[in-house]
This record gives sequence, C-alpha cells and structure tokens, in this order.
Amino acid sequence: MRNPGKKMNGLFLAMLLSYLLVSAAFALLALRNIGGGVIVALIAGELAVVLPGLVFLLLFRCDLSEWIPLKAVRFSTIVFSVLLTVLLQPLLYFLNIISQFFIKNVAADLFAQTEGIPGPVQVLSIAIIGPLCEEISFRGILLSGFRRTGRYFAAVLWTAFLFGLFHMNLNQFGYAMMIGFFCALTVEATGSMIPALIIHIGTNGYNVLQALALQEISKLSGEDLASAVEQSGMITPDFLLKIAAVMLIPAVGGTVLAFVVLIAMAKREGRKEHLLRILPFIKKPALQPEEGSVEERLPEEEQKSSVISATGIIGVLICVFMIFFFERMLQILGL
Repeated sequence: MRNPGKKMNGLFLAMLLSYLLVSAAFALLALRNIGGGVIVALIAGELAVVLPGLVFLLLFRCDLSEWIPLKAVRFSTIVFSVLLTVLLQPLLYFLNIISQFFIKNVAADLFAQTEGIPGPVQVLSIAIIGPLCEEISFRGILLSGFRRTGRYFAAVLWTAFLFGLFHMNLNQFGYAMMIGFFCALTVEATGSMIPALIIHIGTNGYNVLQALALQEISKLSGEDLASAVEQSGMITPDFLLKIAAVMLIPAVGGTVLAFVVLIAMAKREGRKEHLLRILPFIKKPALQPEEGSVEERLPEEEQKSSVISATGIIGVLICVFMIFFFERMLQILGL
C-alpha cells in the first residue's frame, strides 16, 4: 500500500465525520422526543465509527486476518490480559481525577442518563458493543494501516492519541488515550486483538457495574447519591488533590507492573524481541529472532514513512474544536 499514513489519516477523518453526523442526527431526534434514547444513540454512534473502516477494507480488498487480527492466543495470555486490566485501573482512575481539576466527570453524566435502563442492556451496549467497534476501528484497521509506515511505536502512539481525542472531551481524553496505548501494545506483543478486547471490555464493564451498583444503592437509600455528593460541595480541588496523591503510588506501581506483564505476554506469544525492538525507552541489544517468533517484515518501499498527514491534522483540529469550543458555544446559545 502506498502512502499508508495518508490513507489511514483520511480513514480516521471519515470515521470522525461519520460519527459526528450520526450523533447530530440523534441529537436532533432527541429534541423531538424520538430516536430511541441514549442507548440506541450510543450503539448507532459506534456503528458509525466502524462502518467507514469496513468499507475501506472492502474497497481495497484487504485481508481481514491481517487488518482485524483475531488469531487465537494462549490461555496464559488471556490470564495476563485480565491481570493487565486490573493493574491499569489505578492509572486510569488517577488520570480521571486529574482531569476533574479542569472539567466535570463526563462518564458519570453518561451513566446518569442511562439510569432506569436494564443492566444487561447497559452491559451489552457500553461494555461489549462499544469496545468491539472501537477495537476493530482503532487497534484493528487503523493500527494495522499505520504500522505499514514501518514506524511501529509511532503508530501505537498516534492511534492512542487519536483514540483519546475521539472521545471529544478533556475528562476522557487522558485515560482513553492510555487505554488505547496499552491496547495497541498488546496487539504488538501478541499479534492479536483479543488481549486488547479483554482490556477494553473489562475496563468498560467494571465502570458499568460500578454505576449499576451505585444506582441500586441509591434506590435502596431513596436518595440519588451521585447528585447528593455533587451538590454537597465535597468535590473540591483540595479533595481531588488528596485523592490524586493517594492514587499516585498505586498508579505508578501498577503501570510498571503492567509493562512487566506485557513483556511476559509477548514472550509467551513468541514476540518478545519484536516488542522490545519497538519500545524506544528500552536499550536494544543485537537481537536474534526467537524460536517460534512471528516477526513481521514490511516491503522496503513501505518502510519509514510518516504516520501524520494533513487529513490527520484536520481530524485532530475538529476534535479540539469539539472539546474546547463547541460545548461552550452551546452553553452561550442556551442549547
């Protein structure tokens, strides 16, 4: 494929515009009290993200096994993936707390909108359908395409950055980017999207179950606990600073252990040397391929091109506009 970076950035822009178009359509329907509610809108938005990628694969006659790598992994890799999910939670929570110095908890607002919707429906839509569509799009199609530039770690970073921006709010940007970063590294470590799916579904599922538990406690107590805490003025900058300080050591420790688990996972899948070669912060000896290794080589003409292009910058600017200006404009207009 010629100009893989340019093509993938163009695809990201198409995914972004598709998502914004569908979201705008459902927002207009909601103003007329039609459209099926927040869950239908969420699912439609996720399908709008994945559809341009599937059309791209069809038009360019791409091998699905290469672009959406779902090859089987060892049972130990699945266990490592679950462990990695647990180890990352302190870091994600820490980043969430830091973001709340600047913006409210957007995810909490989303779960407030889903109150009253059956738990299984929330789990299916938020914890399964959402991650599946996003992993196919970002850790599948986009990452596979950007890797064809020959800049593996740059592809990991760029797709993680785009994934964080795609949420289009500062609250979710940091921890979504970190999820994207580690999910992309698991694809490099294993050659499969399965660990990334486990991490993403596990993280979203944990948050959904946490929200459902809070909703049940609120019902039993007869009081909306989340609203009561917000209205009480407990969540002050000083309070957030104390929580962030408490979470700092678990976040750092969990992240270090996550890299240890990641390397162990790569070793089990015969891709340890590949993973070590692409990590810029690890000193690399002259490595020889391990027995059973599945190292990948790109055609010489497709190596070492840029992962960033004009279309990618346009997509980034649109996301930044949505983050910093669009919501403020709606507030000014009273919408």
